[in-house]
Amino acid sequence: MLSTTPSSSSSTEQSRGHTEPTQAIPKPLINNTQQSINHEEQQQQQPTPPDIPVHITLLYLTHLHLTTASKISRTLMTRPSYSYQLFGTPSKPNPTETETHQSHIIQYRRHILIAINCLRSILYGSESLQIPIQFKFNALIWLIKILINETHSNRYQLDQLVQYGFLIIKKSGLQLDHDSRFELTELDILISLQDSTISFRQIKKQVERAIELTYQKNGSIHAKSIKWYYRFQILYIQINSPKDYSSTQETIQSVLKTSLTRGDQEVHILFKAIEIKLALDHSLFTLVGDLVDSIIKLVGFKPNESSTTLKLCKPLESFLVVLIGFYYYEMGEIELGKEWVAYLYRIIEDLQLDNGSFKVFIDSSVLPNHSTVQIDSPFTRKFGQISMLDEEIRNEPKSDVAKDFIWVKLMPIELIQALVSLISASIHLDAYGKRPKALTYLNEGIQKIDEFLMKGIKVRFSEMSNCIQRLIRMKIEGILMMSQMSIIRSNFLLADQNLLDLIRITTLTQQWPRYASRICFLKAMLSQSTMNFSLAKQSLSSSLRFLKPLSIQIRKQIKVLVITTSLMLEIDEVDHSNQCQEWLEELKAFEGVSNRSRIALEIVLALKCGEIVRAK
Repeated sequence: MLSTTPSSSSSTEQSRGHTEPTQAIPKPLINNTQQSINHEEQQQQQPTPPDIPVHITLLYLTHLHLTTASKISRTLMTRPSYSYQLFGTPSKPNPTETETHQSHIIQYRRHILIAINCLRSILYGSESLQIPIQFKFNALIWLIKILINETHSNRYQLDQLVQYGFLIIKKSGLQLDHDSRFELTELDILISLQDSTISFRQIKKQVERAIELTYQKNGSIHAKSIKWYYRFQILYIQINSPKDYSSTQETIQSVLKTSLTRGDQEVHILFKAIEIKLALDHSLFTLVGDLVDSIIKLVGFKPNESSTTLKLCKPLESFLVVLIGFYYYEMGEIELGKEWVAYLYRIIEDLQLDNGSFKVFIDSSVLPNHSTVQIDSPFTRKFGQISMLDEEIRNEPKSDVAKDFIWVKLMPIELIQALVSLISASIHLDAYGKRPKALTYLNEGIQKIDEFLMKGIKVRFSEMSNCIQRLIRMKIEGILMMSQMSIIRSNFLLADQNLLDLIRITTLTQQWPRYASRICFLKAMLSQSTMNFSLAKQSLSSSLRFLKPLSIQIRKQIKVLVITTSLMLEIDEVDHSNQCQEWLEELKAFEGVSNRSRIALEIVLALKCGEIVRAK
């Protein structure tokens, strides 16, 4: 028994040693395993999520490639550095810069082509019948706009897409909104504008028919079509104003009456600004003066306080201030021009434009950021009760607020900044060239233009060449002004360098016919200042010879300057008195020369010829 006791104890210890491992298994491990098994069973029981429709994926790819292309477009505007070498130095292209520039162009075109193919797959793919009508129509509109802006598609292909859009509208019934037909009509007009084989008369009739679509049978404008009525009228004014100013003026007056009756205040101010711009283009300064006075009273401009009684969007306000400041500069009211330019500098800092465009709201009285109009405004009868509704409008959800607007194309903000600098320099430039502000503004404007040309600005690829041409023209105008200031300040070496730079830029950019007459006139002024009268006369005759490509108004102004300067050069030589008399007779035919100037020249000529009685 003594022997059995230890054996039994050892057996119990062995049995405990065998059972301890099974008891030591942690419970959480078992629970986690069970949870994972249950989770897998739940996943097997749940239905798999549906696949994303193909047209949604294609739309996402379209947006992705267009966004990437817009990022590349800024680099496309910059030009290689060898394009900016000084006059007289050999311009050797840098292979690395050229290859980089070409690769960016290839990438941009590839992204645009992929976006076009994605939109075509939405329209003509195997699943196109299952795509909603509104989705398909929006893809079609997007495709037509890309083909117009980014490619050189022929008219036949674009016409097919437009007709396909009208077919979609016809089959859809009431599924598409009221704007669909007007969108296609507008695109059809834009396609016609790009076709050189279509005459101006055909395009004009096409726009007139589009305007007629906005009217009801009783002759009033449909409430849902008012946005398109304004858009087509702007397009009509833009097309017709270079050909027929009188009919364009009648159209503007009709639209002004409509906007005033409806109470569309921003639209009314916009067409007032367009009227001022067209009058300035035709040098109708008496009409411009009346329009400027009326717009200042209407908007309630306060240049010293940088504020207005009528709250407008900043781009429209800046556009008006530029026109008003330029008018005062043209009329010689320099002090008023300085006030308006200073006002413009203060408001342009907060100016924001979407690709050079801005929104003009229709019935902007219901928008929270437009305040109540004062009593002395013609809009008082329409907006007199807005003050009682302001709090209600602000408390309304955004979806209930009217948001009809029209896009207005102005210009990129960079071009506006450069233009404002040049206008400021022109206003501060005096006859003696002693004001330092003119030189400061001029250097600032030229530096901005060079910076924009080197770094590029954010514009569409189709608008890039137009923006580059505008920047180059602004730079040429700035250098012309710099040459004039250098001659006035007797800095003849700098003036000669500027003239050489002008010759280089105008020949490289194929702008020589446009500026040759003015450059030759400045060369004559420089030669006269350095007492080289023979070269001055030769430059003046060259200036007259290059007048033909210019507009009639600029041609008259330059011709008056050239003839007057030639008179002053020839007036000391009695042998050429007959030639002087012929020039005086020719000056009488020009409206740009005042009677005082003609009489003064005749007196000097009579005294030089010894005709004392005539001089008296």
